[in-house]
Amino acid sequence: MARRPFSFKDFWLTEAVRLREDHWGPLDDAALIRQLRSGNDSPEQKIVRRARLLADRENTTQLVEQWTQGAKLALLILAVLAIMAGAGAAAGVLGSASRHINVTLAIVTLLGLHSLTFLFWILSLFLSSRAFSWLGQFWLWLSRKIARGPEAALAPQSFVSLLTQNSALKWALSCISHGFWVLFFLAALLTMLGLLAAQRYTFGWETTILSPEVFVSLTRTLGALPALLGFPIPDAEWVRQSTDGATLSESTYAIWSAWLLGVVLCYGLLLRAISLALCLWQLRGALQALRLDIDLPSYSPLVARLTPTSENLGIDGPAGDDLLSQPQDNATRPYSSDPVYVGIELPPDTSWPVFPVIAGAQDGGVLESREQRHALLDQLHAQPVKGLLVVVDAAQTPDRGTLRLIAELAGLARATHILLWQRPDQASRQQSWQKQLSDAGFLPDTLHLDAASLPDWIAAS
Repeated sequence: MARRPFSFKDFWLTEAVRLREDHWGPLDDAALIRQLRSGNDSPEQKIVRRARLLADRENTTQLVEQWTQGAKLALLILAVLAIMAGAGAAAGVLGSASRHINVTLAIVTLLGLHSLTFLFWILSLFLSSRAFSWLGQFWLWLSRKIARGPEAALAPQSFVSLLTQNSALKWALSCISHGFWVLFFLAALLTMLGLLAAQRYTFGWETTILSPEVFVSLTRTLGALPALLGFPIPDAEWVRQSTDGATLSESTYAIWSAWLLGVVLCYGLLLRAISLALCLWQLRGALQALRLDIDLPSYSPLVARLTPTSENLGIDGPAGDDLLSQPQDNATRPYSSDPVYVGIELPPDTSWPVFPVIAGAQDGGVLESREQRHALLDQLHAQPVKGLLVVVDAAQTPDRGTLRLIAELAGLARATHILLWQRPDQASRQQSWQKQLSDAGFLPDTLHLDAASLPDWIAAS
Protein backbone atom coordinates (compact mmCIF):
# COMPACT_ATOMS: atom_id res chain seq x y z
CA MET A 1 0.00 0.00 0.00
CA ALA A 2 1.34 3.43 -0.95
CA ARG A 3 2.24 5.69 1.90
CA ARG A 4 -0.19 8.56 2.44
CA PRO A 5 1.44 11.93 1.67
CA PHE A 6 -0.30 13.62 4.61
CA SER A 7 -1.19 12.56 8.13
CA PHE A 8 -4.42 13.08 10.04
CA LYS A 9 -2.80 16.03 11.81
CA ASP A 10 -2.06 17.68 8.45
CA PHE A 11 -5.72 17.51 7.46
CA TRP A 12 -6.73 18.65 10.95
CA LEU A 13 -4.51 21.73 10.73
CA THR A 14 -5.84 22.45 7.23
CA GLU A 15 -9.40 22.44 8.52
CA ALA A 16 -8.38 24.60 11.49
CA VAL A 17 -6.82 27.20 9.16
CA ARG A 18 -9.92 27.12 6.92
CA LEU A 19 -12.27 27.76 9.85
CA ARG A 20 -10.01 30.47 11.21
CA GLU A 21 -10.01 32.31 7.89
CA ASP A 22 -13.78 31.86 7.57
CA HIS A 23 -14.31 33.41 10.99
CA TRP A 24 -11.63 36.12 11.13
CA GLY A 25 -10.65 36.79 7.53
CA PRO A 26 -7.82 35.60 5.26
CA LEU A 27 -4.26 35.37 6.55
CA ASP A 28 -1.25 37.02 4.89
CA ASP A 29 0.02 34.25 2.62
CA ALA A 30 1.44 36.08 -0.41
CA ALA A 31 4.93 34.64 0.05
CA LEU A 32 3.62 31.12 0.58
CA ILE A 33 1.37 31.31 -2.46
CA ARG A 34 4.32 32.32 -4.65
CA GLN A 35 6.38 29.47 -3.27
CA LEU A 36 3.68 26.82 -3.69
CA ARG A 37 2.42 28.05 -7.05
CA SER A 38 5.70 27.19 -8.75
CA GLY A 39 5.52 23.54 -7.64
CA ASN A 40 3.98 20.56 -9.43
CA ASP A 41 1.87 19.28 -6.52
CA SER A 42 -1.86 18.71 -6.79
CA PRO A 43 -4.23 21.44 -5.52
CA GLU A 44 -5.00 19.34 -2.44
CA GLN A 45 -1.29 18.96 -1.62
CA LYS A 46 -0.67 22.68 -2.08
CA ILE A 47 -3.58 23.62 0.18
CA VAL A 48 -2.40 21.25 2.90
CA ARG A 49 1.20 22.47 2.71
CA ARG A 50 0.05 26.09 2.86
CA ALA A 51 -2.10 25.35 5.88
CA ARG A 52 0.75 23.56 7.66
CA LEU A 53 3.08 26.53 7.18
CA LEU A 54 0.41 29.02 8.26
CA ALA A 55 -0.49 26.90 11.28
CA ASP A 56 3.13 26.89 12.43
CA ARG A 57 3.37 30.65 11.94
CA GLU A 58 0.07 31.52 13.62
CA ASN A 59 0.52 29.09 16.57
CA THR A 60 -2.44 27.00 15.41
CA THR A 61 -0.24 23.91 15.63
CA GLN A 62 0.39 24.68 19.28
CA LEU A 63 -3.36 25.10 19.88
CA VAL A 64 -4.04 21.68 18.37
CA GLU A 65 -1.30 20.07 20.44
CA GLN A 66 -2.60 21.70 23.63
CA TRP A 67 -6.14 20.52 22.94
CA THR A 68 -4.83 17.02 22.14
CA GLN A 69 -3.23 16.88 25.56
CA GLY A 70 -6.47 18.07 27.14
CA ALA A 71 -8.44 15.47 25.17
CA LYS A 72 -6.13 12.71 26.41
CA LEU A 73 -6.60 13.92 29.98
CA ALA A 74 -10.38 13.91 29.45
CA LEU A 75 -10.15 10.29 28.23
CA LEU A 76 -8.19 9.38 31.33
CA ILE A 77 -10.81 11.02 33.57
CA LEU A 78 -13.55 9.16 31.69
CA ALA A 79 -11.67 5.86 32.13
CA VAL A 80 -11.32 6.43 35.88
CA LEU A 81 -15.03 7.23 36.13
CA ALA A 82 -15.87 4.02 34.22
CA ILE A 83 -13.77 1.88 36.57
CA MET A 84 -15.23 3.55 39.66
CA ALA A 85 -18.79 3.22 38.33
CA GLY A 86 -18.33 -0.46 37.47
CA ALA A 87 -16.78 -1.33 40.81
CA GLY A 88 -19.43 0.71 42.63
CA ALA A 89 -22.32 -0.94 40.80
CA ALA A 90 -20.99 -4.43 41.57
CA ALA A 91 -20.36 -3.55 45.20
CA GLY A 92 -23.88 -2.13 45.44
CA VAL A 93 -25.37 -5.34 44.09
CA LEU A 94 -23.34 -7.63 46.38
CA GLY A 95 -22.83 -5.33 49.33
CA SER A 96 -26.06 -5.75 51.27
CA ALA A 97 -25.81 -6.64 54.93
CA SER A 98 -27.91 -9.80 54.47
CA ARG A 99 -25.64 -11.01 51.66
CA HIS A 100 -28.71 -12.01 49.72
CA ILE A 101 -28.68 -11.10 46.03
CA ASN A 102 -31.96 -10.19 44.40
CA VAL A 103 -31.28 -11.46 40.89
CA THR A 104 -33.81 -9.09 39.32
CA LEU A 105 -32.27 -5.99 40.88
CA ALA A 106 -28.75 -7.23 40.13
CA ILE A 107 -29.43 -7.57 36.42
CA VAL A 108 -31.26 -4.23 36.22
CA THR A 109 -28.45 -2.45 38.10
CA LEU A 110 -25.62 -3.92 36.04
CA LEU A 111 -27.26 -4.14 32.60
CA GLY A 112 -30.19 -1.69 32.64
CA LEU A 113 -28.60 1.62 31.62
CA HIS A 114 -26.14 -0.17 29.38
CA SER A 115 -28.99 -1.89 27.51
CA LEU A 116 -30.90 1.35 26.97
CA THR A 117 -27.88 3.27 25.67
CA PHE A 118 -26.86 0.38 23.44
CA LEU A 119 -30.38 0.21 21.97
CA PHE A 120 -30.37 3.95 21.28
CA TRP A 121 -26.94 3.61 19.64
CA ILE A 122 -28.17 0.83 17.33
CA LEU A 123 -31.24 2.83 16.32
CA SER A 124 -29.20 5.98 15.68
CA LEU A 125 -27.03 4.14 13.15
CA PHE A 126 -30.11 3.61 10.97
CA LEU A 127 -32.06 6.79 11.71
CA SER A 128 -29.30 9.42 11.75
CA SER A 129 -25.91 10.17 10.22
CA ARG A 130 -24.61 10.85 13.72
CA ALA A 131 -24.58 7.97 16.20
CA PHE A 132 -26.09 8.42 19.66
CA SER A 133 -23.19 8.70 22.10
CA TRP A 134 -23.76 10.87 25.14
CA LEU A 135 -20.47 9.62 26.59
CA GLY A 136 -18.64 10.74 23.45
CA GLN A 137 -20.34 14.13 23.65
CA PHE A 138 -19.38 14.35 27.32
CA TRP A 139 -15.76 13.69 26.36
CA LEU A 140 -15.85 16.54 23.83
CA TRP A 141 -17.38 18.88 26.40
CA LEU A 142 -14.82 17.91 29.04
CA SER A 143 -11.89 18.33 26.65
CA ARG A 144 -13.10 21.86 25.81
CA LYS A 145 -13.27 22.71 29.50
CA ILE A 146 -9.72 21.47 30.11
CA ALA A 147 -8.15 23.29 27.13
CA ARG A 148 -9.13 26.88 27.84
CA GLY A 149 -7.90 29.97 26.03
CA PRO A 150 -8.99 32.74 23.63
CA GLU A 151 -8.77 30.46 20.60
CA ALA A 152 -9.10 27.08 22.32
CA ALA A 153 -12.41 26.31 20.59
CA LEU A 154 -10.72 26.27 17.17
CA ALA A 155 -9.02 22.90 17.73
CA PRO A 156 -12.10 20.85 18.76
CA GLN A 157 -14.29 22.67 16.24
CA SER A 158 -11.95 21.78 13.36
CA PHE A 159 -11.58 18.23 14.74
CA VAL A 160 -15.33 17.68 14.71
CA SER A 161 -15.75 19.38 11.32
CA LEU A 162 -13.06 17.25 9.67
CA LEU A 163 -14.42 13.98 11.01
CA THR A 164 -18.00 14.96 10.10
CA GLN A 165 -17.03 15.74 6.50
CA ASN A 166 -15.46 12.28 6.18
CA SER A 167 -18.20 10.33 8.03
CA ALA A 168 -15.82 9.40 10.84
CA LEU A 169 -17.18 11.38 13.80
CA LYS A 170 -19.91 8.90 14.74
CA TRP A 171 -17.39 6.06 14.82
CA ALA A 172 -14.90 8.07 16.88
CA LEU A 173 -17.50 9.02 19.50
CA SER A 174 -18.90 5.49 19.49
CA CYS A 175 -15.42 4.13 20.24
CA ILE A 176 -15.26 6.35 23.32
CA SER A 177 -18.71 5.23 24.48
CA HIS A 178 -18.04 1.52 24.01
CA GLY A 179 -14.60 1.89 25.57
CA PHE A 180 -16.21 3.40 28.67
CA TRP A 181 -18.57 0.43 29.02
CA VAL A 182 -15.80 -2.10 28.43
CA LEU A 183 -13.90 -0.64 31.40
CA PHE A 184 -17.14 -0.47 33.39
CA PHE A 185 -17.85 -4.18 32.96
CA LEU A 186 -14.24 -5.21 33.48
CA ALA A 187 -14.25 -3.41 36.84
CA ALA A 188 -17.68 -4.82 37.71
CA LEU A 189 -16.73 -8.43 36.91
CA LEU A 190 -13.45 -8.23 38.81
CA THR A 191 -15.25 -6.75 41.81
CA MET A 192 -17.93 -9.46 41.66
CA LEU A 193 -15.32 -12.19 41.43
CA GLY A 194 -13.51 -10.79 44.44
CA LEU A 195 -16.64 -10.47 46.57
CA LEU A 196 -18.07 -13.85 45.55
CA ALA A 197 -14.75 -15.51 46.33
CA ALA A 198 -14.43 -13.84 49.73
CA GLN A 199 -18.00 -14.02 51.06
CA ARG A 200 -21.02 -16.35 51.02
CA TYR A 201 -24.11 -15.13 49.15
CA THR A 202 -27.60 -16.49 48.57
CA PHE A 203 -29.59 -15.86 45.37
CA GLY A 204 -33.27 -15.55 44.60
CA TRP A 205 -35.90 -14.20 42.22
CA GLU A 206 -38.19 -12.03 44.29
CA THR A 207 -41.68 -11.07 43.12
CA THR A 208 -45.17 -10.28 44.32
CA ILE A 209 -47.30 -10.72 41.21
CA LEU A 210 -45.32 -12.93 38.77
CA SER A 211 -45.40 -16.72 38.77
CA PRO A 212 -42.27 -18.84 39.25
CA GLU A 213 -42.54 -20.11 35.66
CA VAL A 214 -41.80 -16.62 34.37
CA PHE A 215 -38.45 -16.69 36.13
CA VAL A 216 -37.76 -20.24 34.98
CA SER A 217 -38.17 -19.10 31.37
CA LEU A 218 -36.17 -15.91 31.97
CA THR A 219 -33.30 -17.81 33.60
CA ARG A 220 -33.06 -20.22 30.67
CA THR A 221 -33.29 -17.44 28.08
CA LEU A 222 -30.60 -15.28 29.67
CA GLY A 223 -28.38 -18.28 30.30
CA ALA A 224 -28.54 -19.68 26.76
CA LEU A 225 -25.68 -17.53 25.37
CA PRO A 226 -23.40 -17.89 28.42
CA ALA A 227 -24.01 -21.65 28.26
CA LEU A 228 -22.24 -21.70 24.89
CA LEU A 229 -19.14 -20.48 26.74
CA GLY A 230 -19.45 -23.12 29.46
CA PHE A 231 -21.44 -21.23 32.10
CA PRO A 232 -24.08 -23.36 33.89
CA ILE A 233 -27.85 -22.75 33.94
CA PRO A 234 -29.66 -23.29 37.25
CA ASP A 235 -32.19 -26.11 37.26
CA ALA A 236 -35.87 -25.18 36.91
CA GLU A 237 -36.64 -26.58 40.36
CA TRP A 238 -33.92 -24.42 41.92
CA VAL A 239 -35.47 -21.35 40.28
CA ARG A 240 -38.90 -22.22 41.72
CA GLN A 241 -37.42 -22.78 45.17
CA SER A 242 -35.52 -19.46 45.00
CA THR A 243 -38.78 -17.58 44.43
CA ASP A 244 -40.18 -19.17 47.59
CA GLY A 245 -37.24 -18.06 49.72
CA ALA A 246 -36.09 -21.62 50.38
CA THR A 247 -32.55 -22.29 51.52
CA LEU A 248 -30.54 -24.10 48.85
CA SER A 249 -27.25 -25.98 48.93
CA GLU A 250 -23.84 -24.35 48.61
CA SER A 251 -23.31 -25.94 45.20
CA THR A 252 -26.58 -24.45 43.99
CA TYR A 253 -25.53 -20.96 45.01
CA ALA A 254 -22.19 -21.51 43.25
CA ILE A 255 -24.11 -22.26 40.05
CA TRP A 256 -26.23 -19.14 40.56
CA SER A 257 -23.11 -16.99 40.95
CA ALA A 258 -21.53 -18.50 37.81
CA TRP A 259 -24.77 -17.88 35.90
CA LEU A 260 -24.84 -14.22 36.99
CA LEU A 261 -21.20 -13.73 36.01
CA GLY A 262 -21.89 -15.32 32.62
CA VAL A 263 -24.87 -13.05 31.98
CA VAL A 264 -22.87 -9.90 32.81
CA LEU A 265 -19.91 -11.13 30.73
CA CYS A 266 -21.91 -11.99 27.60
CA TYR A 267 -24.56 -9.27 27.56
CA GLY A 268 -22.29 -6.61 28.99
CA LEU A 269 -18.55 -6.95 28.44
CA LEU A 270 -18.49 -9.08 25.26
CA LEU A 271 -21.28 -7.10 23.60
CA ARG A 272 -19.46 -3.82 24.19
CA ALA A 273 -16.07 -5.28 23.27
CA ILE A 274 -17.39 -6.55 19.92
CA SER A 275 -19.07 -3.19 19.28
CA LEU A 276 -15.83 -1.39 20.14
CA ALA A 277 -13.87 -3.57 17.70
CA LEU A 278 -16.45 -2.88 14.96
CA CYS A 279 -16.30 0.89 15.54
CA LEU A 280 -12.50 0.88 15.57
CA TRP A 281 -12.51 -0.98 12.26
CA GLN A 282 -14.97 1.51 10.75
CA LEU A 283 -12.99 4.45 12.13
CA ARG A 284 -9.75 3.10 10.72
CA GLY A 285 -11.30 2.76 7.28
CA ALA A 286 -12.73 6.29 7.43
CA LEU A 287 -9.37 7.76 8.47
CA GLN A 288 -7.53 5.88 5.73
CA ALA A 289 -9.96 7.35 3.18
CA LEU A 290 -9.52 10.84 4.63
CA ARG A 291 -9.41 13.51 1.96
CA LEU A 292 -9.69 17.26 1.58
CA ASP A 293 -12.92 18.52 0.09
CA ILE A 294 -11.51 21.16 -2.28
CA ASP A 295 -15.03 21.78 -3.61
CA LEU A 296 -15.86 23.75 -0.45
CA PRO A 297 -16.53 27.45 -1.18
CA SER A 298 -13.57 28.40 1.03
CA TYR A 299 -11.14 26.56 -1.24
CA SER A 300 -12.35 27.70 -4.67
CA PRO A 301 -10.46 31.06 -4.72
CA LEU A 302 -7.47 29.43 -3.05
CA VAL A 303 -7.19 26.80 -5.78
CA ALA A 304 -7.23 29.57 -8.38
CA ARG A 305 -4.47 31.47 -6.56
CA LEU A 306 -2.32 28.36 -6.34
CA THR A 307 -2.56 27.64 -10.06
CA PRO A 308 0.79 28.39 -11.76
CA THR A 309 0.76 31.53 -13.89
CA SER A 310 4.08 30.92 -15.63
CA GLU A 311 6.34 28.06 -16.58
CA ASN A 312 9.91 27.51 -15.43
CA LEU A 313 12.37 28.48 -18.16
CA GLY A 314 15.05 25.98 -17.11
CA ILE A 315 18.76 26.52 -16.58
CA ASP A 316 20.33 29.27 -18.73
CA GLY A 317 23.87 28.32 -17.83
CA PRO A 318 25.95 26.32 -15.38
CA ALA A 319 26.43 27.71 -11.90
CA GLY A 320 29.78 29.33 -11.34
CA ASP A 321 32.16 28.43 -8.54
CA ASP A 322 32.73 32.04 -7.54
CA LEU A 323 29.33 32.49 -5.89
CA LEU A 324 28.91 31.87 -2.20
CA SER A 325 25.98 29.70 -1.21
CA GLN A 326 23.37 30.61 1.39
CA PRO A 327 22.38 28.07 4.04
CA GLN A 328 19.16 27.19 2.17
CA ASP A 329 18.96 23.85 0.41
CA ASN A 330 18.91 25.13 -3.18
CA ALA A 331 21.02 22.42 -4.79
CA THR A 332 18.31 21.14 -7.14
CA ARG A 333 16.80 24.48 -8.23
CA PRO A 334 17.35 25.88 -11.76
CA TYR A 335 19.02 29.30 -11.76
CA SER A 336 19.46 32.09 -14.27
CA SER A 337 23.12 32.78 -15.08
CA ASP A 338 22.72 36.58 -14.84
CA PRO A 339 22.89 38.14 -11.35
CA VAL A 340 20.29 40.63 -10.14
CA TYR A 341 20.76 43.78 -8.08
CA VAL A 342 17.91 45.52 -6.29
CA GLY A 343 17.46 48.41 -3.87
CA ILE A 344 14.98 48.60 -1.00
CA GLU A 345 13.45 51.94 0.01
CA LEU A 346 16.40 54.14 -0.91
CA PRO A 347 16.09 57.96 -0.74
CA PRO A 348 14.05 59.35 -3.68
CA ASP A 349 16.94 61.41 -5.11
CA THR A 350 19.42 58.50 -5.08
CA SER A 351 21.36 57.99 -8.30
CA TRP A 352 20.69 54.35 -9.14
CA PRO A 353 22.66 52.13 -9.22
CA VAL A 354 24.88 53.31 -6.38
CA PHE A 355 27.91 51.28 -7.55
CA PRO A 356 29.43 50.31 -10.92
CA VAL A 357 27.66 47.20 -12.21
CA ILE A 358 29.14 44.56 -14.54
CA ALA A 359 27.64 44.09 -17.97
CA GLY A 360 24.77 41.62 -18.18
CA ALA A 361 23.51 42.08 -14.62
CA GLN A 362 19.75 42.47 -14.32
CA ASP A 363 18.40 45.62 -12.70
CA GLY A 364 15.62 44.78 -10.24
CA GLY A 365 15.05 48.48 -9.57
CA VAL A 366 14.38 50.20 -6.27
CA LEU A 367 11.43 48.64 -4.45
CA GLU A 368 9.12 51.23 -2.94
CA SER A 369 5.59 49.76 -3.15
CA ARG A 370 3.99 46.44 -2.36
CA GLU A 371 3.21 45.92 -6.04
CA GLN A 372 6.88 46.29 -6.96
CA ARG A 373 7.92 43.80 -4.30
CA HIS A 374 5.34 41.24 -5.40
CA ALA A 375 6.32 41.66 -9.05
CA LEU A 376 9.99 40.97 -8.28
CA LEU A 377 9.15 38.01 -6.05
CA ASP A 378 6.94 36.53 -8.76
CA GLN A 379 9.77 36.98 -11.27
CA LEU A 380 12.30 35.25 -9.03
CA HIS A 381 9.92 32.44 -8.18
CA ALA A 382 9.50 31.77 -11.88
CA GLN A 383 13.26 31.96 -12.48
CA PRO A 384 15.61 32.02 -9.45
CA VAL A 385 19.06 33.56 -9.94
CA LYS A 386 22.57 32.47 -9.09
CA GLY A 387 23.53 35.81 -7.59
CA LEU A 388 21.50 38.54 -5.88
CA LEU A 389 22.71 41.82 -4.41
CA VAL A 390 20.36 43.75 -2.15
CA VAL A 391 21.11 47.43 -1.43
CA VAL A 392 19.54 48.91 1.70
CA ASP A 393 19.69 52.39 3.18
CA ALA A 394 21.88 51.90 6.27
CA ALA A 395 20.85 55.33 7.55
CA GLN A 396 17.39 53.90 8.27
CA THR A 397 16.58 51.69 11.24
CA PRO A 398 16.14 48.05 10.18
CA ASP A 399 12.53 46.97 10.53
CA ARG A 400 10.97 43.54 10.57
CA GLY A 401 9.18 43.94 7.23
CA THR A 402 12.39 44.80 5.38
CA LEU A 403 14.30 41.96 7.01
CA ARG A 404 11.53 39.54 6.09
CA LEU A 405 11.61 40.75 2.47
CA ILE A 406 15.40 40.33 2.30
CA ALA A 407 15.12 36.79 3.69
CA GLU A 408 12.41 35.94 1.16
CA LEU A 409 14.50 37.30 -1.70
CA ALA A 410 17.53 35.37 -0.44
CA GLY A 411 15.56 32.16 -0.62
CA LEU A 412 15.25 32.66 -4.39
CA ALA A 413 18.97 33.03 -5.09
CA ARG A 414 21.91 30.68 -4.81
CA ALA A 415 24.05 33.44 -3.29
CA THR A 416 22.83 36.68 -1.70
CA HIS A 417 24.99 39.64 -0.70
CA ILE A 418 23.80 42.83 0.99
CA LEU A 419 25.27 46.32 0.58
CA LEU A 420 24.67 48.54 3.62
CA TRP A 421 24.80 51.78 1.65
CA GLN A 422 24.39 55.29 2.98
CA ARG A 423 25.34 58.85 2.13
CA PRO A 424 28.48 60.20 3.80
CA ASP A 425 26.64 62.99 5.63
CA GLN A 426 24.11 60.66 7.33
CA ALA A 427 24.26 58.95 10.72
CA SER A 428 25.24 55.32 10.35
CA ARG A 429 23.17 52.40 11.60
CA GLN A 430 25.34 49.82 9.89
CA GLN A 431 26.14 48.00 13.13
CA SER A 432 22.44 47.57 13.87
CA TRP A 433 21.90 46.23 10.35
CA GLN A 434 24.82 43.83 10.72
CA LYS A 435 23.48 42.46 13.98
CA GLN A 436 19.93 42.05 12.69
CA LEU A 437 21.07 40.38 9.47
CA SER A 438 23.48 38.11 11.33
CA ASP A 439 20.65 37.04 13.63
CA ALA A 440 18.62 36.28 10.50
CA GLY A 441 21.33 33.86 9.33
CA PHE A 442 23.41 35.93 6.89
CA LEU A 443 27.15 35.29 7.09
CA PRO A 444 29.50 38.21 7.83
CA ASP A 445 31.27 37.95 4.45
CA THR A 446 27.96 38.54 2.64
CA LEU A 447 27.45 41.92 4.35
CA HIS A 448 29.27 44.86 2.76
CA LEU A 449 29.79 48.32 4.22
CA ASP A 450 30.93 49.85 0.91
CA ALA A 451 30.90 49.00 -2.79
CA ALA A 452 34.65 48.32 -2.87
CA SER A 453 34.20 44.98 -1.11
CA LEU A 454 31.45 43.69 -3.41
CA PRO A 455 32.17 40.43 -5.28
CA ASP A 456 33.25 40.69 -8.92
CA TRP A 457 30.19 38.78 -10.18
CA ILE A 458 28.08 41.92 -9.61
CA ALA A 459 30.42 44.94 -9.30
CA ALA A 460 32.61 46.22 -12.13
CA SER A 461 36.24 46.93 -11.23
